[in-house]
Amino acid sequence: MENNLVDMSFSQHFNELKSRIIKILAVFALSFCVCYFFKQDLFTILAEPLKVILKDNQHFIFTHLAEAFFVFLKLSFWGALFITIPFALIQIYLFIAPGLYKNEKKFIIPTFAFSVILFYAGITFVYLFLMPKAWEFFLSFSQSNLDIALQAKISEYFNFSLQLMLAFGLAFQMPILLLVLAKIGLVNSDMLSKGRKYAILAMAIISALLTPPDLISQVALIIPLALMYEITILLLKINKSSKI
Repeated sequence: MENNLVDMSFSQHFNELKSRIIKILAVFALSFCVCYFFKQDLFTILAEPLKVILKDNQHFIFTHLAEAFFVFLKLSFWGALFITIPFALIQIYLFIAPGLYKNEKKFIIPTFAFSVILFYAGITFVYLFLMPKAWEFFLSFSQSNLDIALQAKISEYFNFSLQLMLAFGLAFQMPILLLVLAKIGLVNSDMLSKGRKYAILAMAIISALLTPPDLISQVALIIPLALMYEITILLLKINKSSKI
């Protein structure tokens, strides 16, 4: 079976690549401007999990003149990046599609789609479940007889929240990684089933490294990773049986 690669010169390939990159950068720039225009609303949304449990004497602060400005710039940058990711993957696919076989296209399209879905699922999981639980854990240390009250720096809060979101977004790519490894023949459903206990141990280590130091947060990452691991094994078994 031949692929659909068009006979193009190097300059034509380069111009095609340049065109795709320009489109991606244009969408990113537009997204950045939109995010910066709504910067305060975005930070309000990001801060909501902590804001709802703060006491009257606790609030966000910044300690040098440019801190808030740079936080809003970074927030706009990452917001624009998250918005641009699906469009960028589409442009990458359109660039490489002419050189792919038909069966390769059938694999890459859902792989790209599920990768984006899982990445956003990881971010959503952090925002809706992990952040409220983690912030409650950390704020519990102010419930002592000492006169201790949190005054959260906006830069530290943003950086910590972003670290959690990126970590979980990347951790949720595990099924995609396993499916790609299975596609190139490095793993199969039997290998994953037999190595389940080692996989759970690896998940526990990853969870301890990525999450705040409380049991709830660590278990909160292990459970979805374990479920996705089992779902991946099931998908590989179904795919294997369909070929028989």
